[in-house]
Amino acid sequence: MKRFAILSAVMAVFMVSCGNPPVRYITENDKILEITFHRPTAQQTLWNRTRIIFINMPRKTSLNFEPEQGYKKEFFDTIRNPFNDVNDFLPVEARNAGVNYDNPRIINEYCALFLNRDGSYVLFNRLFDVLWEGKHQTAQQRFEIWSRALAAKTEYWRAHRRAAGVLYFCGLAYNRPNGPQNWTCDNWMDVPNLTFEPTFYKYVKPAFAPVGLMIDIWEKDYPAGAKINVPVFVVNDLEQPFNEDIQLSLWLDEQLVSTAIKKATAGPYKVITVDFEVAIPDQTGDYLMKAEYTLEGENVFCVRDIPVK
Repeated sequence: MKRFAILSAVMAVFMVSCGNPPVRYITENDKILEITFHRPTAQQTLWNRTRIIFINMPRKTSLNFEPEQGYKKEFFDTIRNPFNDVNDFLPVEARNAGVNYDNPRIINEYCALFLNRDGSYVLFNRLFDVLWEGKHQTAQQRFEIWSRALAAKTEYWRAHRRAAGVLYFCGLAYNRPNGPQNWTCDNWMDVPNLTFEPTFYKYVKPAFAPVGLMIDIWEKDYPAGAKINVPVFVVNDLEQPFNEDIQLSLWLDEQLVSTAIKKATAGPYKVITVDFEVAIPDQTGDYLMKAEYTLEGENVFCVRDIPVK
């Protein structure tokens, strides 16, 4: 645990670039009028803009909004370069002259979600309301949302290799739930004893494992009785080959529904995908999919929600 804490603190030193999908809010009289998601084109040089309009929707009412295809598919289904690259800020004259810097990009502060150590809001947390009705959640529910979103983004940026480094923000920050309000915070519960918030430790530690996993499915829901292909990325950041069994299982209310095991062989510093065919149950419900392996006593896993309708 202490090694992980030290690594997290070292990561905070590096603040080079961000990997957040930018989101812009327009509000008036305590109402959200418009949200704009910015997404890059295939050439990664311009931004496509998907505009989602909210008319006369008070923030205190239900704001569990998602794009039609679901926010996970909206955010994660496109492979893109991190924004805030140096080329994004070149003067027009330089761009027209063909100037381009191909420096390796190191991303940090890529989750854009923060909570105080007691689970209360920081200033920069409108997404909790927009996507998850955060003000109606308990502190523990918000920690679960935050940790799983951070883990998924970590898996995404590692798996697609569009950044030279994925560095988490941050090791140690301020915590002022009683004011003055802060924009960010860290993930500690007890700083003197180096105790992380438990859900952060549970989900984010395996996301940063030397050999990480990513279940690459992002649908909003799944039809009962369907068969789907599930690619599982295996990200080997070690200098030696990885050759282990990957287990993919489906759970409902902590009861095992189905499981399959496949061998994964990934060379040093390589990324591979292992494809599983999964039968979606006929029974509707909120399932959980889990990919995992255990090596030298350490369980590394990735989870996805599978709502079956």
